[in-house]
Amino acid sequence: MFTGGTKIDEQTLNVTQADNNINELTATYGAQIDYNLVLSTSAEYVNFGNTTSQFLTPYPFWIRSNIFDTKSGLFTNIQFVTFPWVSSLSLKKNGLASLSPLIVSSSTSWVQKGTYLLNPDTIPQPTQKDLGQFILGALLKNNKGGEMVVIPSSRFPYDQYMSSGGGNADFILNAIDTFSSNGALSGIRSRNVSFYPIPDISDTQKDVYKYTAILLFPLIWGVYGAIRLMKRK
Repeated sequence: MFTGGTKIDEQTLNVTQADNNINELTATYGAQIDYNLVLSTSAEYVNFGNTTSQFLTPYPFWIRSNIFDTKSGLFTNIQFVTFPWVSSLSLKKNGLASLSPLIVSSSTSWVQKGTYLLNPDTIPQPTQKDLGQFILGALLKNNKGGEMVVIPSSRFPYDQYMSSGGGNADFILNAIDTFSSNGALSGIRSRNVSFYPIPDISDTQKDVYKYTAILLFPLIWGVYGAIRLMKRK
């Protein structure tokens, strides 16, 4: 289930409280979707330029996180996921369901609530006391055997918000596999071969690696030979 505590107009960047009944449903089972937006220093780079100029900057409202429950099959073959404009979850046990946090933000995260400043030029810097971790996803299992994943970001499954290398789509497919086959298909997916491309590096870094590889081995043998000669003397 993908739903946030707020509703955002992407043209004006105005924020209002979400007015759907889904939040009430999840709260019934102990997963309260907070009426806020989480920010983090672990953020996606977003292009705020136009057709004539490019302006890439980390946007704290689009969070990256790889701090998840590694025992869960929902994160098979996933390095990180992206949360665009995500609210936090407050989990409160009430006897109707078991609650398990699935993924949290980094410890350098904070929230905005009440007054929202979404423009990257106007986002105020947090104080040390504002920083902390926030739950960004949870698994609910009610007493009758039903299960539900709650992600407090309505834009989580949209293609235009998925970053290169991110695992949002894989997370959704893993969830479908898990709930439709009781986890049997997730084991098959975990045997897939992941491809990790070599990252782009600057020409200066390339030169450093090249000359280190050329000179290091002869230097080691030279030092070794010098030590042997000194011992013979």
